[in-house]
Formats: sequence, structure tokens, C-alpha cells
Amino acid sequence: MLDIHVVEVLLIEEVNRTQSEYQRTKKTFASVMADIPSGLPRPDGQERIRIAGKANSHALDAWVKALEELNQYCLKGSVPEWIIRKSELAGRAS
Repeated sequence: MLDIHVVEVLLIEEVNRTQSEYQRTKKTFASVMADIPSGLPRPDGQERIRIAGKANSHALDAWVKALEELNQYCLKGSVPEWIIRKSELAGRAS
């Protein structure tokens, strides 16, 4: 059985981790955008922007997902599948 405090801690840690990652990628993206024109020839400059933007978008998606999982747990008691799997693996290891 999953301890509710463990679930809460895991969800909050995931929100904090994904938020930190989003803040990091947001700064990187802003730095890349501030460096325009970078003097890099095409398509290198465009590729740099695309990569930074894609990383920022993925980080934002992960943060939103973590927030949604925390909200679903708080509102409905729904435990995300990744926590259930983690708990099952820990149970097998002991």
C-alpha cells in the first residue's frame, strides 16, 4: 500500500524538479534569442534557436504534467502510474 505522505513528497519533488528544469531551459532560450544575430551561417543559427525552443517546450510540458498529476492527486486521490510502478519495484526489492 502506498503511504500518502510518500506520494505527496514524490509529486512535490517532481513539480520542483520539472519547474527548475523549465526555468533553466527558459534562460537558455532567452540567451539564444538575445544573441540574434549570432553571426552563425544558415542553417546553424536557425538550428540553435530550434533546439533551444524545443528543449524549452519539452520542459514546460513536463512541468505542466507534474502540476496536473499533483492536482489530480489532491482533488481525486489519483496516484500516477509512475509512482505505482516505483512502489511495486521497491516492494519486489525488499
